[in-house]
Amino acid sequence: MFINFGSGKCPLCGDFGTEISREIFHCDKCMVAFNNFGLSRHSGMKQPEAKYWN
Repeated sequence: MFINFGSGKCPLCGDFGTEISREIFHCDKCMVAFNNFGLSRHSGMKQPEAKYWN
């Protein structure tokens, strides 16, 4: 569970993220993409990992 700092703020560090699509933000410091419902890694995925994301 993480702390909700508010809309558009990273749930891990609290910095404002850049909006990459509608209500989905990216934090450059933590390298995660997030919205109100969860977060995921937003760095370059390796080839074996990328093939499972369709």
